[in-house]
Amino acid sequence: MADMNSVRRTSTIVILAASCPIVLAVSFLGEEIAVAYSIDGATEAIWLQICYCLLVVKLPDDVTLAGQGFLVGIEQTRTVFWGRVAGLWLVAMPIGYLLSMQ
Repeated sequence: MADMNSVRRTSTIVILAASCPIVLAVSFLGEEIAVAYSIDGATEAIWLQICYCLLVVKLPDDVTLAGQGFLVGIEQTRTVFWGRVAGLWLVAMPIGYLLSMQ
């Protein structure tokens, strides 16, 4: 059991270390990036709102990816499969559909 805890901790640290440069770059350079890729002020404002929403979603998503990798590593693939089915088809798809209808 001690080996599993160290694998879980290591995978979480690696995933978060890989995602931190992206989070830092977008949080500190977000406005400069938005100016570089936008034509007018309205596009820049929308881009910044989307970017900050992605920052809020990215870190918890990275932690869940590390957890899924851990479960696959200990051959608990059924749990990962049903978690992904529930997350994508039962949560994300209806929310995406509702948001696209507004």
